[in-house]
Amino acid sequence: MKKIITAAFLVACFSNVLLGQTNITIGQNTLINMSIPIEPYYGYTYSQSIYLASEIGTSGTISGISWQLNNTSPILENSDEWTIYIAHTSKPSFTSSEDWVTVSNLTQVYSGTSLNAPDAGGWIYFDITDFEYNGKNNLIIAVDENASGYDDPSQNFYCSSTSSNRSLTYINDDNNPDPTNISESGSILSNISNLRLSMIVPLGGAPENVTIVATSSQPVISWNPVSGAFYYKVYSSVVPYSTFPTGWTLENAHVTGTTWTDTSGMSSKKFYVVIAAN
Repeated sequence: MKKIITAAFLVACFSNVLLGQTNITIGQNTLINMSIPIEPYYGYTYSQSIYLASEIGTSGTISGISWQLNNTSPILENSDEWTIYIAHTSKPSFTSSEDWVTVSNLTQVYSGTSLNAPDAGGWIYFDITDFEYNGKNNLIIAVDENASGYDDPSQNFYCSSTSSNRSLTYINDDNNPDPTNISESGSILSNISNLRLSMIVPLGGAPENVTIVATSSQPVISWNPVSGAFYYKVYSSVVPYSTFPTGWTLENAHVTGTTWTDTSGMSSKKFYVVIAAN
């Protein structure tokens, strides 16, 4: 007697896009002595700077931040206790020397007591907790430097001019401000520190014509190739509208072709998502 196996399989057609890593640099001037993001020649610094959505130019996941140091020898040996905060903001600028954005409205993405060596261009990289930037609001970045020592006065971070007051900074040798309850007046600046955002951004190109065929009791999924994609990821779920990707199972993280076979068989209904990546 021949056994007949039937099951339903569907491909979930979400707006999957090709994702890629990119660096976005904001600020090209070489101004110094602005005390942002920190002032190495003072014991303590707390600063906030606003970067415009038009300068960033895209949504995406911010995975790293770099600032550009003018003098990389020696490295900032006494200014290495950094805490970094990020948030979306509707503020285009600061209106006064006390116009701080409260820490409760910021997200801490980094805290550490050692710095990476700068690259050949002087950029010091911070590997932060991923921050999902929406591409619509401006971005505020706050830096709290807590090492009590100070470095050579020749060491500064490069900054650029802005048309409005886009930075607020407080420096002091003795008083270490508390960002959670800051009452100090800062210096308001029409400058920003040069910034490089390491981002995972949508590059366009969702897999199209995703189809599924049952072959030898195993579903075979195929799709059209996406220009620029190096590989594809295939996810499955028995619940079509569960939260992606947390509610989905990653079946294969690195499919180099445009077909994939689910060798687990056809015992139940499944839904599939195909993601292009590079």
